[in-house]
Amino acid sequence: MSDNVEDVCRLHVAESERRYKEATQAYTEAVESGEDARTITAAEERRNATREEFHQALRVFSDMVIRGKVPREPAC
Repeated sequence: MSDNVEDVCRLHVAESERRYKEATQAYTEAVESGEDARTITAAEERRNATREEFHQALRVFSDMVIRGKVPREPAC
């Protein structure tokens, strides 16, 4: 396994996590500030989408590190 592929995937995981945390914060702020239902729903959908992206990146990375499965480009 190439260290470069692992590094790229590690960066992708970190970036996915950052986007998920931002989306979670935006959702929390929308709920706490009493935004309208449409705004809260949009924030919730973004949070859910970024969570799925983050989990997918984690699955790919863990498969690579733990099982030695090199992802197909551009899986990471």
